[in-house]
Amino acid sequence: MKPVLLHDRACLFQGEAGDIAGILPPNSVDAMVTDPPSGIAFMGKSWDTDKGGRDAWIAWLASIMREAYRVLKPGAHCLIWAIPR
Repeated sequence: MKPVLLHDRACLFQGEAGDIAGILPPNSVDAMVTDPPSGIAFMGKSWDTDKGGRDAWIAWLASIMREAYRVLKPGAHCLIWAIPR
């Protein structure tokens, strides 16, 4: 995956969090902004399915958030939009 923006002090990625986190080393991210799918089939989009039910959706999201936590540096900032379920 290629960065959308690459600078000497910053790198910006856009895409699926699991795909991006998988190529990043641990403790390498200073800040993260993410809006994971809520599983509510927003506008009928396939990327926002419930992943097979509430428990499956929670397991899927937990795996994504574990990867996010793995790549964040200690003291990093993270802004996550999440809908209450």
